[in-house]
Amino acid sequence: MKYIRNKFVRPLLFALIAGLVLNLSFSGIFPQFFKKANAAYVAYGFSYPIDDYEKESLGNFGEDRENGVFHLGNDIGKVAGTAVYATADGFVKHVGEHTNFGTVVLVEHELPNGEKVVSLYGHLRRKGVRVSEGKKVHRGDTLGYLG
Repeated sequence: MKYIRNKFVRPLLFALIAGLVLNLSFSGIFPQFFKKANAAYVAYGFSYPIDDYEKESLGNFGEDRENGVFHLGNDIGKVAGTAVYATADGFVKHVGEHTNFGTVVLVEHELPNGEKVVSLYGHLRRKGVRVSEGKKVHRGDTLGYLG
């Protein structure tokens, strides 16, 4: 699968969307930030990370990739510069660069049962990130912009 990468459409990889929480502890990707969540509580209080959410055929959660790897997120194709919002209240745990995801923001959320999960927002503009580590964010706060 090839991703569309031009100035008009860029994938926002691994954005947490309603009903979806990433548990990446087994994959070695930021394992210190991820814990297993009780799936029954996952969608509670979460919203879409962008306005006018439309899924593109860039990849959906649970699909098997060509290399046999389980896809751990939803890819969203939008115009560069599109605002990306926190999907739920939480604390920014990490802002930085990742080899595959570019500039990332990780937000830790507490579920009603007390468990914590983390949402990952990738492919943001380096200079477009509007939050810093340790900052409390609320659902709908702007985290940054697609780049």
